[in-house]
Amino acid sequence: MRNTGLVSCLIVMLAVPAVAQHVPLPFGTTPEARRTVVAATPDRKSMTGLSASQRAARADMQAGKPVTDAQLIALAERGDGLAAQHFAARLIARGQADSHASDLAYYSAIAVRRGRIAPLAQMIEAMRQLDPTTEPKARVNVIIGALYPQAWAGNPLAIEAVVAFNGEGRLFGALSDGTRDKLLAASRTQGDGRTDLQLALGLLQRGALDAGEQVRVLEYLDRAAVSDHPGIQSTALNLKTLILNNKAAGGCACLGSNG
Repeated sequence: MRNTGLVSCLIVMLAVPAVAQHVPLPFGTTPEARRTVVAATPDRKSMTGLSASQRAARADMQAGKPVTDAQLIALAERGDGLAAQHFAARLIARGQADSHASDLAYYSAIAVRRGRIAPLAQMIEAMRQLDPTTEPKARVNVIIGALYPQAWAGNPLAIEAVVAFNGEGRLFGALSDGTRDKLLAASRTQGDGRTDLQLALGLLQRGALDAGEQVRVLEYLDRAAVSDHPGIQSTALNLKTLILNNKAAGGCACLGSNG
C-alpha cells in the first residue's frame, strides 16, 4: 500500500518534488551556466540544396520581411535553425504553446541542435505537455539529439531535463546505464550534487525499489550530502534520514510504499 502520508510529509517538509518530471528542483543555477551551448549539427549557412521558392523565403526571413508559417517550416526541415526558432516563437506569441506543444518542442529542438540556446527552456517546457505513448518517435529522437549534447557539455538545465524525461513511462523511456554514467560525469562539472539528488528523487517517486535500487538511492544521496550548496546538502541529508528511519521502523528503504 502506498505510504502517501510519508510522501506528502516529505513534499511539505523539504519543498522538493515527488515527481521530478513535472516540478524542477528549487535550486537555481547561474545564468552563465545555463547559456552553455553546443551545435550538435552545423546550422545552415548557405542556400545550397534549397528550391527557388525556399531561397526567396530565406532571403526574406533574413531581411526581416514577412514569411509564412509554411515557408518557415519548410526551411526548418531543411536544417535552418533560425527558421525553426522563428516558427517556435510564433507559436508562443499566438498563445499556442500548449495546444501545439509537439510542434513547439520539435522546432525548438531543431534550433537548439544547431547551437541556438534561446529555445532550450521553451523546448523543455513543451516536452512536459507531451504524451509519451503517442508522441512520434521520430520527433522524440530529434529532441534527444538536441538535448543530450547540451547536457554532456554541462548545461544544468539540460542535465535536469535528461534526468526528468528518462524513466519508465516517461518521454525518453527507461534510463540506460550508459546515459546514467554520462549524466553523472556531466554533473561533476557542476560539482553541486544537483544531479545526484534528482536521480535519487527519480527512483524514490517510483515507490518500492529492489535491493540494487535502494543501494543506488543512498549512494546518490551520500554524494549530494557533501554538496557545497546548502539547500541540496540539507535536502539530501534529510531524505537519507527519513529513508533510514522508515526502514528501521519496518518499512522499505524507500519513500513510496511500506514495503
